[in-house]
Amino acid sequence: MGAETHIVDIETRADAADPANVEVVRRATGIFFTGGAQGRIVSLIGGTPLAQAIRRAHGSGVVVAGTSAGASAVCQHMIAQGRAGYAPRRGSVTMAPGLGLTKRLVIDQHFAQRHRMGRLFAAVALNPFLIGVGIDEDTAIVLLPTGKMNVIGRGTVTVIDGSQLVHTDIHETAGVAPAAVVGLRVHVLVAGLGFDVHEREPIVKPAPKATIVDVSAPKSSGKSSEKDLA
Repeated sequence: MGAETHIVDIETRADAADPANVEVVRRATGIFFTGGAQGRIVSLIGGTPLAQAIRRAHGSGVVVAGTSAGASAVCQHMIAQGRAGYAPRRGSVTMAPGLGLTKRLVIDQHFAQRHRMGRLFAAVALNPFLIGVGIDEDTAIVLLPTGKMNVIGRGTVTVIDGSQLVHTDIHETAGVAPAAVVGLRVHVLVAGLGFDVHEREPIVKPAPKATIVDVSAPKSSGKSSEKDLA
């Protein structure tokens, strides 16, 4: 697409402290995390000069993006691992510190395809301050500096808001037992819709105004034919 790309291959934490790798990030106008395992991403670069350079770049306006595990890793509160399923269970999710580029969201990916609703329910129930964002495959969110989030792609984005949570027993249930979570707000968004992170409200664009088209028939000679009647 015309961009000049550089691969920063991080195999050890020493690689994340290599001045040459850090300089590549400092000069970048866009930074993209590939997938894999978010725990591995954070373990290799968390707290290193490379992570500091990424945060500084992001703070100055550089776009930071990620796919799969790379999407989860950019959060301050990160889902490190978990189990598939619909019911929220305390043992279905393991949280860990991420890279800290967004403090309000906890992001899960391959959401519908890998049946991850339960573990995102659990993550939000354990920390209702967070806004859970489950992203389907071939779908993305664009989080703007204003706190507004837009959805693009072919699938859905599920937003779970725990700010109005009324009751949960997830903190006292056995790890494998289903937990009660009452009062969650759940929104399912598609391309063209969005969410205001600060206001915790979905953004629904008004439907386009109807266009009036003149479909009046041309003037008739007064004679009808089989074609006209058909």
